[in-house]
Amino acid sequence: MAPATEAFKFAATLARQSRGEVILLYVVELPVLRHGPVPVNAMEKVFLRGIKERVEKDFVKMVQKWAKKIKVSLLVEHGTVNQTIVRIAKRKKIDLVVMGTHGASGVRELLIGSNTQKVIRHSPVPVISLKKGIKGAVKNIVLATDLSALPRPVTKELIALQKFFRAKLRVVYINTPFNFKAEGALQADLKDFMKQSGFSNCDASVYNDYDTVAGILTKRYQEVTKLISEGKEVPGVTDILTKQREDRAAKNQERKDKKIARVAELKGKGTLSADEQDELTRLEKQVAAWSEDDNEGEEAPAASNGAPAANKEAFV
Repeated sequence: MAPATEAFKFAATLARQSRGEVILLYVVELPVLRHGPVPVNAMEKVFLRGIKERVEKDFVKMVQKWAKKIKVSLLVEHGTVNQTIVRIAKRKKIDLVVMGTHGASGVRELLIGSNTQKVIRHSPVPVISLKKGIKGAVKNIVLATDLSALPRPVTKELIALQKFFRAKLRVVYINTPFNFKAEGALQADLKDFMKQSGFSNCDASVYNDYDTVAGILTKRYQEVTKLISEGKEVPGVTDILTKQREDRAAKNQERKDKKIARVAELKGKGTLSADEQDELTRLEKQVAAWSEDDNEGEEAPAASNGAPAANKEAFV
């Protein structure tokens, strides 16, 4: 099912729970014509009329299927998607924006970003973006933090959403090699952060990863969160953490193999440029360091609960 349809279904569910209203916004991005005198206004009217007729037919079907007994209205606007959403949110005094997203990637994301990112950045109200539908009630809200104090308006809106959903707030800190902190200090800092923010019905966890975004989105963390939220025994987490370590070890080995192959390639060339010689020296030092580590043994001692000590993930 299309992300936009999933967003509408979710918005309808929220409206039903809060006795609110859904405003369905369809934004038409008109093509930019650069050459020759073109009657743009006339073209816009014809183009928009056809679009609106089609959208209205789909709108009736969607309301009948997913939004019966809910006040729903339709707006068809033209302009850039992100600017139009923000403009309508301000004009209509919207409380919450729910939008479907396919997600920009590659060069497009690098150059112009996604519409969702732009809406989140400029929206005067909270934004919920959906790639897939949500089955059942929202039971957990994950807040990724670097432990910086949250602006009061953000904290206020987050607490309001948590109370509305009757959800548990799960605060997570991603511990990366470039900004690594001791687990004991982090747990104390997380407790202070939650207390100062005024959060309740919450817990916190520390997760180690090479990249912050990857740590937040990783399937492994989602699995651990699911286990804890469902009240299953904590020993089940051990298997996930072990698999986590094995996956990471496999990725590290793949990186090592590539660099070792590059060393062999450079040595086989004979005459090297200055840059290539520098690269070879650097790679040989890395390979030598890995050899020393391997001799010492890569296997981390097990923690008292049987979980690998290398994966320090704590649930407060």
